[in-house]
Amino acid sequence: TSNQTAENDTTSNQTAEEDEAALVERYPLGFMVLEECGVDYTIETLMHSNFGGQGPDTGEEGIKYNVTEHMHGVYQRNLMVKVNALTDYQCSSASKNGMRDDFGSITVDSGHSVDALFSIWDFEGSPITLDTFRMTFFDIDSAPQERSKEFIIADNGDPEALTSGITSQVIEETVHDDQGFVAGAPGTAADNPKMYQELTQAQKDKSVVLSYKDVHSFRLTMGATDGNNPRGFYFAFHSALACEKIKVAITTTVQTTTGTTAEPGVATGLFYSMLAGAAALLACCGGIMGFLCWRHTKGAQKKTTTKTVTTVTTTFSDSWFGEEGREDRGATTTTTSHS
Repeated sequence: TSNQTAENDTTSNQTAEEDEAALVERYPLGFMVLEECGVDYTIETLMHSNFGGQGPDTGEEGIKYNVTEHMHGVYQRNLMVKVNALTDYQCSSASKNGMRDDFGSITVDSGHSVDALFSIWDFEGSPITLDTFRMTFFDIDSAPQERSKEFIIADNGDPEALTSGITSQVIEETVHDDQGFVAGAPGTAADNPKMYQELTQAQKDKSVVLSYKDVHSFRLTMGATDGNNPRGFYFAFHSALACEKIKVAITTTVQTTTGTTAEPGVATGLFYSMLAGAAALLACCGGIMGFLCWRHTKGAQKKTTTKTVTTVTTTFSDSWFGEEGREDRGATTTTTSHS
């Protein structure tokens, strides 16, 4: 058994060395690891919160979010996402609707559900249709003993659904020909995520992504089975599950330019010293001043400081998604250093 363990360790080390050698060969100047999400949306601010007319704001029914659109991490524009209740909504914790940490939030009492319409608009009030729009629900869980089990039903739009894979604790079910997702494990407030871009594997396991194509609006049902306490539904229009980590090759070109800057000669110090004893040297001031000026100029000519400006150009040259057959892209960044 000891020999087998040693052989396995040796094989693992050889494999690791081979993998490292392959990386060095493919990326001789190194690589960067980036997260690519394609088109992506981020909730920037909560503009209004009165879902189902239950507050906390007054006036127009619904929730409005100011959302920014990014393409491969580059800002594109601002949009508005509205959420309106389509069925009767009453909740003892409606004051929590709107935002929680990084997430949009809607709270539903246990034993109840609500149908909601999500829609996308510009700030002039015109509807917008997007090629791709992803919505992620987080922290889909239940209370102990399978009470207050949270569920989500995608009522229309036939979105593509994505969970974290074989470790997912979200159960997919069909509800009246619609996609349904039900909590498969209990949870506590201690395991709730705080930031949608910083998820543990356990938090990813309680998440589900709904990806819509050519969409302006879609309906969702949010609810919970019988229990004692209200349940919070937390969502974002970004998906860590749908993003990919990619290796990006670095190629470097260095261009150096050199300039000369004059510095004061040593005579400058003598000049100020002699001023302090001006009374004693007054008789020969003219001669000494001429000498000092000559020394100052000569020192400036001889003593130079070299200023080197190095421009490093980094080119991303690997496959955009890091897999053969995916789209190839390129991008360039430039940094400058001084010495």
